[in-house]
Amino acid sequence: VPAEFTPLVKLGDTTECVKCQHYLLPGQAVDRVEVPYAIHSDLPEIFESVGVLYATFPVLPPFDTHKDGPLAEEMRRQINQGYTAIDGSFEVFLYHLSVPGGGVEPRKLVVYVVNEDAEHAVELEPHVAVHAAGQMAAADGPEMRLARQVFAREFEVATPVRIEPGKGGVLTVTPAIAAVPEGMNAGFLNGIVRGIVTSESTPKLQIAVVAIPAATEPDAVLSTVESLLGQGAKSGETGMDLRIAPPPCHLRRVVGVYKNFEWHGAARLNVLELPENNLRFQMALPSVQAVGCEAGRQTRDMLLSPPYVRQETIGNYTIEYLVQLELVNPSAEPVTIDLRYGKQDASVGLVWRTAVTDPATGDVTKSTADQSGWAGAWTKDDLPDNTRSFLEAPLIIPANSERHVTLDFHIAGTSSLPFQLHVIREQ
Repeated sequence: VPAEFTPLVKLGDTTECVKCQHYLLPGQAVDRVEVPYAIHSDLPEIFESVGVLYATFPVLPPFDTHKDGPLAEEMRRQINQGYTAIDGSFEVFLYHLSVPGGGVEPRKLVVYVVNEDAEHAVELEPHVAVHAAGQMAAADGPEMRLARQVFAREFEVATPVRIEPGKGGVLTVTPAIAAVPEGMNAGFLNGIVRGIVTSESTPKLQIAVVAIPAATEPDAVLSTVESLLGQGAKSGETGMDLRIAPPPCHLRRVVGVYKNFEWHGAARLNVLELPENNLRFQMALPSVQAVGCEAGRQTRDMLLSPPYVRQETIGNYTIEYLVQLELVNPSAEPVTIDLRYGKQDASVGLVWRTAVTDPATGDVTKSTADQSGWAGAWTKDDLPDNTRSFLEAPLIIPANSERHVTLDFHIAGTSSLPFQLHVIREQ
């Protein structure tokens, strides 16, 4: 009995705040068992002093907003949706811009770990991928370099760290940022730092991201960090008011802790019945933009996050996507298909690899290397329709045949979302 085709479900129509556009790609979030927790430190993205940028503490330490004085405790008291402690391996996403630049006040970021277990030491293996400087949202910008490194799982594995019961320790220290006169972008840093638990007992950890002076001597880093745990770094944010919860339509950024995940989707399609010969799936849609089309949401709830951000993984940056498309040509003539991504109001950056399988023979053709690029309204070197192809050449499906395509990709930081995945019949 032939497998049934996936019903094509239109999500609806867009409004000022809602992005219920295009079609639903059936799928779900799947837990990342090897790195169960993710922590995002992404707001204040712009910071103007040393101190804590984010921590998994119930209440964030006091910090000053850019121009409105100290942030009230009620906006620093985190919303808890099931968080107690980090009890397994974790990763920390860093996305920050230190000002002033030009070498005036260079800083480093430290990922600091508290071992709350009163009886057992914890041993962690640091896996580090950090990139700074360069043109943001560029083909070889820091976000794309990070996405490529994480996608390839080519982390720098540093010396293991042992943290005694009830103590704190340094997992990693980043290179200095805002240290050289190369303009504001010299102060930008994004990275993924993983703490892989190698000890046997179940850990009980809290994590903090702390900015310290770049000139801090290595043997003074731990004491410097611990002296700063009671103060937050001053915010340099001017485009959003951290004194209030996100207003309607405001996405803001991701800050907090969530259960780490991949997103898996799949569809079986008759390539002769693609709407307008260009089936567009809506990708990376958050719940705040999925009102009325909740099935299209691809984000996950936060376990812990401050009130000034949405309680979901807006952006899904560096989260792995695995999309499997079964493309069926029931006609007596070959059909040419292209698979693309892009958007019409900004740009999205992806790093990806593809594999095409002929189910009749089992033959598999894979992309020759990991690919990456930006596509969309702000990108100049993509296709005229603001898309970029996942494929090195269009896919020809012979008569009365099918091809199964696996798309494996990450979304690069700074991407504008949601975006669209296109299945295009060219002839």
